[in-house]
Amino acid sequence: FMARVGSKEPMVEQRVYRAAANKHPKKGIRPAPEAEDRRCLAAMVKINGLEAYALFDSGSTTVSITPEFMDVARILRIELINPVTLHLGCVGSRSKINFGANVDVEFEGIKCHMYVDVVNIDRYDMVVGTPFMRRHGVSLDFGNGRVMIQGRPAKLLNIHEESDLLVKRRAHGRASNGARRNH
Repeated sequence: FMARVGSKEPMVEQRVYRAAANKHPKKGIRPAPEAEDRRCLAAMVKINGLEAYALFDSGSTTVSITPEFMDVARILRIELINPVTLHLGCVGSRSKINFGANVDVEFEGIKCHMYVDVVNIDRYDMVVGTPFMRRHGVSLDFGNGRVMIQGRPAKLLNIHEESDLLVKRRAHGRASNGARRNH
């Protein structure tokens, strides 16, 4: 609401806010999301001949892999002379990108050599962000649960394949099971 603040000077309007309304919020329970609502668009993408568990993320402006995947795949790490800040979705949440790598990527007929950032990612080996998707005509169809490459649906992990992969990783440790050679 507006309040008038006066002195010998002319009257000036100044906004007054009440913070008390948010000090004692009503308590409640967060509804559990449906299993399908929690499912992300993920697939196996080859990096230097090894399969990487990759998340397709329309909110990421980088393509990145984990340090653990780099070690398993024996990828040469480049120390950046121009580290950049990685801003995440939460206020105050950020990290630094200090390393990168040049890798060969293969996915559904796409073959390219590209730079990727090295970032500590939870759960996945790779995040496929908008630079890769724009360059190769990849679009995300959340309504139908598909990744489209120039109008063709790509092979994604189904919920059972993804669940099996995560169970194996927990049982064997992420780095030892994070990358698989596909001969």
